[in-house]
Amino acid sequence: MTAPPNWAAAFSSAEHAWGRPQGVVDAIAAELGLAFVLDAAALPHSTKAPRWIGPPNFPPRCGLVGTDALTMPRWDRSITLDHGDAIWLNPPYGKEAAAFVAKAKEQARLCRVPVVVLTFMRSDTAWWHAHAFDAAAWIAIKGRIGFEAPPWMDATPATAPAPSVALVFLPHVLAGSPQVIPLEIPAAVRRGRVDS
Repeated sequence: MTAPPNWAAAFSSAEHAWGRPQGVVDAIAAELGLAFVLDAAALPHSTKAPRWIGPPNFPPRCGLVGTDALTMPRWDRSITLDHGDAIWLNPPYGKEAAAFVAKAKEQARLCRVPVVVLTFMRSDTAWWHAHAFDAAAWIAIKGRIGFEAPPWMDATPATAPAPSVALVFLPHVLAGSPQVIPLEIPAAVRRGRVDS
């Protein structure tokens, strides 16, 4: 089946505003026993936490914790993080993915809370081998998860073109062998508004 023309941006790095279904984020949080209090790469329509960091050029600025997450020295600079709190990150899936994953690993150590990164499982890339093995765990999600179109795009949600994984970075680096946690999320939840 061919993707509709308005899906072209989702299959490239041209548009980074696609979101994930809240049910996917909730299932990951429940599996880990965490509460996501900060979303480190979001827009108003896609945030998965009460506080969020978005791009510096996105109006309106309402709700932003700071500027672009990649340029912030610390993601926790204006919030208090408690035991059981965590930071969520679903970075852009383009060339910036490597920088976001490296920053997430750093921020787990600096902010002293887990940072959970939802990304494509890209074991064919250099960034995967440079950073994924420093995660304490990989949550391997069975089946493809959905993308949700931003409100300003005339696009139908559909499933991701590649498998996804959540990398769990902890405040102390555990290089070597991440624990692999299989996670089965019901298709209707995994896909959000996508028809099965």
